[in-house]
Amino acid sequence: MVTYFKSQKDLAVALIQLIDDYWNYELSEDNLINQINELSSKNKEKLFIDGQYSSVLKQRLGKRRIELLNKVLTNRG
Repeated sequence: MVTYFKSQKDLAVALIQLIDDYWNYELSEDNLINQINELSSKNKEKLFIDGQYSSVLKQRLGKRRIELLNKVLTNRG
């Protein structure tokens, strides 16, 4: 799996695929958490702008995926 993306759009597509695989029971919860944490740490500048999710990510991921992303990222430490 690629872990560093050159655009916010590419990062959003990867996160959508990851979360949808989890919701379709194709990915375990532990794998989801590990992969989201890895993507987040390597792509912080694309994921967050001024402490908020970038508008591209918000629009592409949608409310439910952002909620799941929030839960994973706030419980990682």
